[in-house]
Amino acid sequence: MLREQGDSMKVWIDPELPMPEGYDHHCYGYNDSLDLLFEGEVTFISFAFNLHCVSTGFDLAREMTHLVSEGIIDLPNFSVHETCPKDLDIDDFLQDFRSNYLLAQMKKSA
Repeated sequence: MLREQGDSMKVWIDPELPMPEGYDHHCYGYNDSLDLLFEGEVTFISFAFNLHCVSTGFDLAREMTHLVSEGIIDLPNFSVHETCPKDLDIDDFLQDFRSNYLLAQMKKSA
């Protein structure tokens, strides 16, 4: 399927579970997920924590926030479909980032 620029892209990130219906792309690990983020058309991501490599879903979320902060990509909507360790909770981390990022953007434009 060819994508038009500006189309939404829903991404499922999980090395084990099959991609559910309604998603456009299945990423199995950190590197292919990061490559897809750099394309800049990802509008929704569903994260797994365990990516079965050195990097975790939390590492990917942290890199994604760096890309957003640098203006390289827009912050996609997200969900987390796998339980994370409490100190590495992807959902809490990204919710906090979104709140702080939006607040900083509002202050910039004021």
